[in-house]
Amino acid sequence: MKVDWHPYPEEKPFREDSYLVTRKSVLPRDEGRVFVGTLPWDEEDEQWRYCYNAPVLAWANLPEPYEPPKQDSYYNHPDEITARKYMERDPETLKALGIFD
Repeated sequence: MKVDWHPYPEEKPFREDSYLVTRKSVLPRDEGRVFVGTLPWDEEDEQWRYCYNAPVLAWANLPEPYEPPKQDSYYNHPDEITARKYMERDPETLKALGIFD
């Protein structure tokens, strides 16, 4: 996944939301450390909320959240498959089970 970074403050977010940000620490113990995180943008004040000791260098829109694959609501054990086919009155299943012999 490619992230479309926008340099800050040259480009500012256009709506109040949370964004992916690259920040650079100015604290003595880790001065110059660059890291990525999320921060909310305050549209009214046109500034980042909770941005202490590490100014924002760039921002990007957050990606879509992960969606786990949808689980089949049916179990796929052979007995479950046979039971479903029996309930659906599948002729081959009824014949194989010998229900009406």
